[in-house]
Amino acid sequence: MPYTTLLWNKWEALFFNLMRIASPDWNAQYPFTYCIIWLLTTLQLCRFISNAYIAYDWNSRVAVVWIAILDAISEFPGSSWTQYIVSVVLISFFYLWMLISSATHKYLRWNIPVYFLSYLLKWIPSFLFMPLILPQLKMVFPCFSYSRESYTVHPFFNDLTCWEFSHIGLSILSIVLMSTFIAISFAITLVFYNSQIPKAEQYRDNAMCARVNNYPEAYLILAKSIALILFIASNSDSWRIALSIILTLSGLGLVYLNALTLPFWDDAAQSMYILQGMLCAWTGVIAFLTTVLNGTSLYSQPLLHVL
Repeated sequence: MPYTTLLWNKWEALFFNLMRIASPDWNAQYPFTYCIIWLLTTLQLCRFISNAYIAYDWNSRVAVVWIAILDAISEFPGSSWTQYIVSVVLISFFYLWMLISSATHKYLRWNIPVYFLSYLLKWIPSFLFMPLILPQLKMVFPCFSYSRESYTVHPFFNDLTCWEFSHIGLSILSIVLMSTFIAISFAITLVFYNSQIPKAEQYRDNAMCARVNNYPEAYLILAKSIALILFIASNSDSWRIALSIILTLSGLGLVYLNALTLPFWDDAAQSMYILQGMLCAWTGVIAFLTTVLNGTSLYSQPLLHVL
């Protein structure tokens, strides 16, 4: 058997064993915590119509406050370099802690590292996914529109020049981190969830987050990653119509996948995630209409208020 196959089988067995030991009774969430995570991830999807990627030039007071809230929950505070350093440190710590938890549980039978890891497995692929992945995407993709001979200043890191040696080195680091992080987040979301069948006599005693599969949330990770890459790499207002259509189709696809699989036992949880897809689609509709109606016109500004 090739060494690559052996290595992959070894990693796969390690990963699924780690998910197994972290799952019993630790992946259950209180309804309040579950609703807060849903709210944060939903608001992050609405941020695609802010000025963070493509200028929509919202100028109404409601829109300015709304977008400021979306910015605050979608990225770490501080400069671009601060966000990048925090992202590299936290992603590296996450990888290291997974190895430490697995090793200490296997050889020392320690449960405390795995218990702490279970919280990271809940938070990092969900509402911490965008704050962690955004600095890595911003390092790499904005410069794809420029050649090395243009000596263009990096759009997000003002003291970097696109495709100079320091930028190439940091881009290689970012590509490694973001590719592994997206893959691991997808795998965690796909297999790490509360799969308990509701058995309590009282309906309120059953876990709200219990489900039969997690396909919609897992594929939402991929949809967000692709959308973020396209929005960050666009660097042009001419992309706005195409990106708004992609965003609308992504939201409709999430609604369809939730309606097709119906993963949740709880009706309220199922309705929340169908609503999340509808809000994502409506965000794309707002972006499309705003572009068609020339952005800052009196007709397009009130559309944001609907959210």
